[in-house]
Amino acid sequence: MDIVAIASQKGGVAKTTTALALSAGLANLGHRVLGVDVDPQYNFSLGAAVPTDDVGQSLFSVFVDNKALSEIIVSSPQGFDVARSLPAMYQTERALAGKMMIELKLAKALKSVQEQYDFCIIDCPPALDLLTTNALLAATHVIIPAQLHSFGAAGVVQIFDMLDRIEPETGIPAPKILGVLPTFYDARKNLSKDLLAELRKFYKSQVFDAVVPTSAPLEATASVGRSIYQFAPSSSGARAYKRVCLETLARLEGRYK
Repeated sequence: MDIVAIASQKGGVAKTTTALALSAGLANLGHRVLGVDVDPQYNFSLGAAVPTDDVGQSLFSVFVDNKALSEIIVSSPQGFDVARSLPAMYQTERALAGKMMIELKLAKALKSVQEQYDFCIIDCPPALDLLTTNALLAATHVIIPAQLHSFGAAGVVQIFDMLDRIEPETGIPAPKILGVLPTFYDARKNLSKDLLAELRKFYKSQVFDAVVPTSAPLEATASVGRSIYQFAPSSSGARAYKRVCLETLARLEGRYK
Protein backbone atom coordinates (compact mmCIF):
# COMPACT_ATOMS: atom_id res chain seq x y z
CA MET A 1 0.00 0.00 0.00
CA ASP A 2 1.38 3.38 -1.01
CA ILE A 3 0.69 5.95 1.70
CA VAL A 4 0.63 9.53 0.43
CA ALA A 5 0.43 12.41 2.89
CA ILE A 6 -0.92 15.73 1.59
CA ALA A 7 0.95 18.19 3.76
CA SER A 8 1.51 21.91 4.11
CA GLN A 9 2.20 24.12 7.08
CA LYS A 10 -0.11 26.73 5.56
CA GLY A 11 -3.86 26.58 5.38
CA GLY A 12 -5.88 27.48 2.30
CA VAL A 13 -3.54 25.85 -0.22
CA ALA A 14 -6.06 23.21 -1.46
CA LYS A 15 -4.65 20.50 0.76
CA THR A 16 -8.03 18.94 1.61
CA THR A 17 -9.34 19.54 -1.91
CA THR A 18 -6.33 17.66 -3.25
CA ALA A 19 -6.75 14.80 -0.78
CA LEU A 20 -10.43 14.42 -1.70
CA ALA A 21 -9.87 14.66 -5.45
CA LEU A 22 -6.94 12.24 -5.35
CA SER A 23 -8.90 9.72 -3.25
CA ALA A 24 -11.94 9.83 -5.53
CA GLY A 25 -9.87 9.99 -8.71
CA LEU A 26 -7.76 6.94 -7.85
CA ALA A 27 -10.92 5.08 -6.85
CA ASN A 28 -12.47 5.99 -10.21
CA LEU A 29 -9.45 4.37 -11.86
CA GLY A 30 -10.26 1.11 -10.11
CA HIS A 31 -7.93 1.31 -7.12
CA ARG A 32 -8.82 0.48 -3.52
CA VAL A 33 -8.37 3.73 -1.62
CA LEU A 34 -8.44 4.65 2.06
CA GLY A 35 -8.66 8.34 2.94
CA VAL A 36 -7.35 9.20 6.40
CA ASP A 37 -8.36 12.49 7.99
CA VAL A 38 -5.97 13.56 10.75
CA ASP A 39 -7.03 17.23 10.67
CA PRO A 40 -9.19 18.20 13.69
CA GLN A 41 -11.09 20.57 11.39
CA TYR A 42 -12.37 17.33 9.72
CA ASN A 43 -13.10 18.99 6.38
CA PHE A 44 -11.96 15.88 4.54
CA SER A 45 -14.52 13.79 6.43
CA LEU A 46 -17.25 16.34 5.71
CA GLY A 47 -16.25 16.56 2.06
CA ALA A 48 -16.32 12.79 1.75
CA ALA A 49 -19.94 12.86 3.01
CA VAL A 50 -19.44 10.39 5.86
CA PRO A 51 -21.05 10.61 9.34
CA THR A 52 -19.09 12.80 11.77
CA ASP A 53 -21.12 12.59 14.97
CA ASP A 54 -19.44 9.85 17.02
CA VAL A 55 -16.07 10.40 18.71
CA GLY A 56 -15.87 6.68 19.41
CA GLN A 57 -15.87 6.04 15.67
CA SER A 58 -13.09 8.47 14.79
CA LEU A 59 -9.29 8.42 14.68
CA PHE A 60 -9.28 9.90 18.19
CA SER A 61 -10.34 6.51 19.57
CA VAL A 62 -7.59 4.81 17.52
CA PHE A 63 -4.91 7.17 18.86
CA VAL A 64 -6.09 7.38 22.47
CA ASP A 65 -8.07 4.18 23.16
CA ASN A 66 -6.10 1.86 20.85
CA LYS A 67 -9.23 0.91 18.93
CA ALA A 68 -8.54 -1.05 15.76
CA LEU A 69 -8.50 1.14 12.66
CA SER A 70 -10.81 -1.28 10.86
CA GLU A 71 -13.51 -0.58 13.45
CA ILE A 72 -13.81 3.09 12.56
CA ILE A 73 -13.52 2.95 8.75
CA VAL A 74 -16.64 3.81 6.76
CA SER A 75 -17.42 4.01 3.05
CA SER A 76 -17.85 7.29 1.20
CA PRO A 77 -20.42 7.58 -1.60
CA GLN A 78 -17.51 8.91 -3.65
CA GLY A 79 -16.03 5.43 -3.97
CA PHE A 80 -13.35 5.23 -1.28
CA ASP A 81 -13.17 4.38 2.43
CA VAL A 82 -12.55 6.93 5.17
CA ALA A 83 -10.96 6.94 8.62
CA ARG A 84 -12.66 9.98 10.09
CA SER A 85 -11.50 12.90 12.17
CA LEU A 86 -13.45 15.06 14.61
CA PRO A 87 -12.67 18.17 16.70
CA ALA A 88 -11.71 15.83 19.56
CA MET A 89 -8.46 15.31 17.65
CA TYR A 90 -7.35 18.69 19.02
CA GLN A 91 -7.00 16.90 22.39
CA THR A 92 -4.86 14.06 21.07
CA GLU A 93 -1.50 15.43 22.20
CA ARG A 94 -2.78 16.18 25.70
CA ALA A 95 -4.49 12.79 25.99
CA LEU A 96 -1.28 10.99 25.01
CA ALA A 97 1.04 13.03 27.25
CA GLY A 98 3.57 10.81 29.02
CA LYS A 99 3.00 7.81 26.77
CA MET A 100 5.70 6.33 24.55
CA MET A 101 5.99 6.13 20.76
CA ILE A 102 3.03 8.45 20.25
CA GLU A 103 4.51 9.67 16.94
CA LEU A 104 4.01 6.18 15.48
CA LYS A 105 0.34 5.68 16.37
CA LEU A 106 -0.88 6.13 12.81
CA ALA A 107 1.88 4.04 11.24
CA LYS A 108 1.03 1.15 13.55
CA ALA A 109 -2.70 1.46 12.86
CA LEU A 110 -2.24 1.51 9.08
CA LYS A 111 -0.19 -1.69 9.10
CA SER A 112 -3.32 -3.56 10.17
CA VAL A 113 -5.16 -2.64 6.94
CA GLN A 114 -2.32 -2.42 4.43
CA GLU A 115 -3.40 -5.55 2.55
CA GLN A 116 -6.91 -4.18 2.01
CA TYR A 117 -5.97 -1.07 0.01
CA ASP A 118 -3.76 -0.02 -2.88
CA PHE A 119 -3.46 3.57 -1.71
CA CYS A 120 -3.89 5.54 1.47
CA ILE A 121 -4.28 9.32 1.16
CA ILE A 122 -3.71 11.28 4.39
CA ASP A 123 -5.10 14.79 4.82
CA CYS A 124 -2.82 16.56 7.31
CA PRO A 125 -3.64 19.59 9.48
CA PRO A 126 -2.07 22.93 8.51
CA ALA A 127 0.46 22.72 11.34
CA LEU A 128 3.75 20.98 12.10
CA ASP A 129 2.33 19.22 15.16
CA LEU A 130 1.98 15.69 16.56
CA LEU A 131 -0.73 14.78 14.05
CA THR A 132 1.32 15.90 11.05
CA THR A 133 4.34 14.09 12.51
CA ASN A 134 2.23 10.91 12.75
CA ALA A 135 1.18 11.33 9.13
CA LEU A 136 4.72 11.87 7.84
CA LEU A 137 6.15 8.95 9.82
CA ALA A 138 3.39 6.71 8.45
CA ALA A 139 3.68 7.93 4.86
CA THR A 140 5.75 6.46 2.06
CA HIS A 141 5.38 9.65 -0.02
CA VAL A 142 4.38 13.30 0.37
CA ILE A 143 2.61 15.73 -1.94
CA ILE A 144 3.03 19.38 -0.98
CA PRO A 145 0.39 21.75 -2.40
CA ALA A 146 1.70 25.23 -3.18
CA GLN A 147 -0.83 28.01 -3.65
CA LEU A 148 0.18 30.38 -6.44
CA HIS A 149 -0.74 33.51 -4.49
CA SER A 150 1.41 35.88 -2.44
CA PHE A 151 3.14 33.86 0.32
CA GLY A 152 1.08 30.81 -0.66
CA ALA A 153 4.17 28.77 -1.48
CA ALA A 154 5.84 29.59 1.82
CA GLY A 155 4.59 26.38 3.44
CA VAL A 156 6.66 24.28 1.03
CA VAL A 157 9.94 25.19 2.71
CA GLN A 158 8.73 24.20 6.19
CA ILE A 159 7.66 20.75 5.01
CA PHE A 160 11.01 20.19 3.28
CA ASP A 161 12.79 21.22 6.49
CA MET A 162 10.63 18.88 8.58
CA LEU A 163 11.31 15.98 6.22
CA ASP A 164 15.05 16.65 6.42
CA ARG A 165 14.89 16.26 10.22
CA ILE A 166 12.94 13.00 10.34
CA GLU A 167 15.70 10.43 9.85
CA PRO A 168 18.40 12.19 11.94
CA GLU A 169 15.97 12.68 14.83
CA THR A 170 14.02 9.40 14.70
CA GLY A 171 16.12 6.89 12.79
CA ILE A 172 13.10 6.32 10.53
CA PRO A 173 13.55 7.00 6.80
CA ALA A 174 11.63 10.08 5.70
CA PRO A 175 8.88 9.66 3.12
CA LYS A 176 9.84 10.46 -0.44
CA ILE A 177 8.69 13.76 -1.88
CA LEU A 178 6.31 12.78 -4.66
CA GLY A 179 6.07 16.37 -5.78
CA VAL A 180 5.09 19.97 -5.17
CA LEU A 181 1.63 20.57 -6.61
CA PRO A 182 0.86 24.10 -7.86
CA THR A 183 -2.69 25.13 -6.93
CA PHE A 184 -4.95 28.16 -7.46
CA TYR A 185 -3.30 28.94 -10.77
CA ASP A 186 -4.88 31.86 -12.60
CA ALA A 187 -3.57 32.26 -16.14
CA ARG A 188 -4.95 35.82 -16.24
CA LYS A 189 -2.59 36.98 -13.50
CA ASN A 190 1.10 37.62 -13.91
CA LEU A 191 1.66 36.76 -10.24
CA SER A 192 0.46 33.18 -10.81
CA LYS A 193 2.69 32.83 -13.85
CA ASP A 194 5.69 34.28 -12.04
CA LEU A 195 5.25 32.12 -8.93
CA LEU A 196 4.84 28.99 -11.05
CA ALA A 197 8.04 29.84 -12.93
CA GLU A 198 9.87 30.38 -9.62
CA LEU A 199 8.64 27.05 -8.26
CA ARG A 200 9.83 25.23 -11.36
CA LYS A 201 13.16 27.05 -11.30
CA PHE A 202 13.84 26.20 -7.67
CA TYR A 203 12.33 22.70 -7.31
CA LYS A 204 12.73 21.62 -10.94
CA SER A 205 11.30 18.13 -11.62
CA GLN A 206 9.89 17.93 -8.11
CA VAL A 207 7.09 20.22 -9.30
CA PHE A 208 4.11 18.46 -10.84
CA ASP A 209 3.54 19.07 -14.55
CA ALA A 210 -0.18 19.16 -13.72
CA VAL A 211 -1.37 22.50 -12.36
CA VAL A 212 -4.64 22.99 -10.47
CA PRO A 213 -6.47 26.16 -11.53
CA THR A 214 -8.65 28.48 -9.51
CA SER A 215 -12.08 26.88 -9.89
CA ALA A 216 -15.46 27.71 -8.37
CA PRO A 217 -16.70 24.08 -8.64
CA LEU A 218 -13.64 22.88 -6.73
CA GLU A 219 -14.41 25.26 -3.91
CA ALA A 220 -18.01 24.03 -3.78
CA THR A 221 -17.40 20.29 -3.71
CA ALA A 222 -16.75 19.98 0.02
CA SER A 223 -20.03 21.69 0.89
CA VAL A 224 -22.13 19.51 -1.44
CA GLY A 225 -20.59 16.20 -0.39
CA ARG A 226 -19.80 15.12 -3.94
CA SER A 227 -16.45 14.64 -5.62
CA ILE A 228 -15.40 17.10 -8.30
CA TYR A 229 -15.89 14.30 -10.84
CA GLN A 230 -19.51 13.84 -9.73
CA PHE A 231 -20.32 17.52 -9.22
CA ALA A 232 -18.68 19.13 -12.26
CA PRO A 233 -17.02 16.44 -14.40
CA SER A 234 -16.36 18.81 -17.33
CA SER A 235 -14.89 21.62 -15.22
CA SER A 236 -11.28 22.75 -15.43
CA GLY A 237 -10.81 21.56 -11.86
CA ALA A 238 -11.98 18.02 -12.64
CA ARG A 239 -9.76 17.85 -15.72
CA ALA A 240 -6.78 19.12 -13.73
CA TYR A 241 -7.19 16.60 -10.94
CA LYS A 242 -7.55 13.75 -13.43
CA ARG A 243 -4.11 14.78 -14.68
CA VAL A 244 -2.86 14.95 -11.08
CA CYS A 245 -4.08 11.38 -10.47
CA LEU A 246 -2.36 10.04 -13.57
CA GLU A 247 0.85 11.91 -12.81
CA THR A 248 0.76 10.67 -9.22
CA LEU A 249 0.63 7.09 -10.48
CA ALA A 250 3.47 7.81 -12.91
CA ARG A 251 5.61 9.37 -10.17
CA LEU A 252 4.95 6.42 -7.86
CA GLU A 253 6.08 4.10 -10.64
CA GLY A 254 9.28 6.11 -11.05
CA ARG A 255 8.51 7.54 -14.45
CA TYR A 256 9.39 11.04 -13.31
CA LYS A 257 12.95 11.85 -12.30
